[in-house]
Amino acid sequence: MKRAIGVLAAVGLLAAPAVAGLTSLSVDPAAPVAGDAAVIAVTGWLPDPCWALVNEDVKLLERTVVLELWSAHVAPPEVGCIAVIVPFATEVRHVFAEPGAWTIRVVEHPRGPVTPLPDIVLETTVTVSGSAPVGHLTWGTFKATYR
Repeated sequence: MKRAIGVLAAVGLLAAPAVAGLTSLSVDPAAPVAGDAAVIAVTGWLPDPCWALVNEDVKLLERTVVLELWSAHVAPPEVGCIAVIVPFATEVRHVFAEPGAWTIRVVEHPRGPVTPLPDIVLETTVTVSGSAPVGHLTWGTFKATYR
């Protein structure tokens, strides 16, 4: 009887819909300068090899950069998937147009084979500084530098 309950519990866990996860969100450089490109990097995991990132989109909503990721169960229903976590990483380049506080939001839309799954959201705020200061350069210094 105990063995039968254990088998039923294991089958129930394997049949339960798995959800992917977002583990980190970073911006490089951490303090970007307006007008310069920054890299927004996201890492996470997929519940098994039958899942994949199928699409990504970047939207700009006022002072919020929204990176949307769609993950989906891509294997046919009759294919069994081994329960092993699969890491993923993706990045996008973004140029912040103006200085100030910006919100970076990553939204993952997991789409399971049967059950609708909730969206996963990860968010951070970065402070974008004004243009980088330019040092005073005389013509003599310029010529000496590039001779």
